[in-house]
Amino acid sequence: PPFTADQQHGIDFHAVAERWLKRGEMPGDDAAGRALRQAIHLAPPPGPDNRCEEPFALDLGSAGGPYGAALIGFIDFVSPGIAGRVLVGDWKTTKDLRWAKSEEDLRTDSQAVVYAARAFQAHAAEVVETRWLYTAYDRKLGRPKGARAVSVEWTEESLLPAWQKILGVSERLVQLRRAGKDAGPEAA
Repeated sequence: PPFTADQQHGIDFHAVAERWLKRGEMPGDDAAGRALRQAIHLAPPPGPDNRCEEPFALDLGSAGGPYGAALIGFIDFVSPGIAGRVLVGDWKTTKDLRWAKSEEDLRTDSQAVVYAARAFQAHAAEVVETRWLYTAYDRKLGRPKGARAVSVEWTEESLLPAWQKILGVSERLVQLRRAGKDAGPEAA
């Protein structure tokens, strides 16, 4: 099925953001470019070490059941920082910044927790920063409406309680699946 106009804007935006992060290619004057320009100061500097749309498969260990399980996805960007630090980010396009999560929300956000766990697993990091970059854009008027960054810094110790909650939900879903019951997210 075709994408909605908002979905297409998000797709276009991510493509422009990737070119900026990897090659420093300045965004154009189309809607995606204008949306990125308002948020560019919140992003890490461009460079070849930035990885965009980084695929991952995060092993759930014993919570995955007897046959194992993994969380699979793509991280919008991973940027190496100063020694021992990694920045993991996600671009969020929205019509209004009121939809932006708070730092408190991000501390319990399953996507942020999984991204941080993945960063600790894949990189020799002492600190992982998860940063959600929100950019609001009024497509009808063709103009940006603002940008905001929300971030949380994690140590492995500070991440552990939130990660254990993810593992507990995963384990419950595996148990439900084995029992032949609906194993959707609401079931856990």
